[in-house]
Amino acid sequence: TREKPFVVVKLHSRDIYKVKINDTARIYSKYKDKSYRGKVTQIGYAAVNVDASISQEASLNESLIKIEFIDDKIENPLNSRVEVRIKRDLFQG
Repeated sequence: TREKPFVVVKLHSRDIYKVKINDTARIYSKYKDKSYRGKVTQIGYAAVNVDASISQEASLNESLIKIEFIDDKIENPLNSRVEVRIKRDLFQG
């Protein structure tokens, strides 16, 4: 089966506590000049395969967040730049 499309974002470690699993996100693709909805699915180095080179790019002061697109038909070019805004639902149970 095909994996859902996702982006991996680096975030400074002092801010990582502000993000929770299932937080919603807006992902803006500069390549397509279009915004998409997403959801935080993993936080920390478990967000990517530890053998992948992307995990080596994060420094000791950064952590990784995996955000899956809500629409599983998104086709964004690999390594294309995106802008991400994460929204926290204060009434989440």
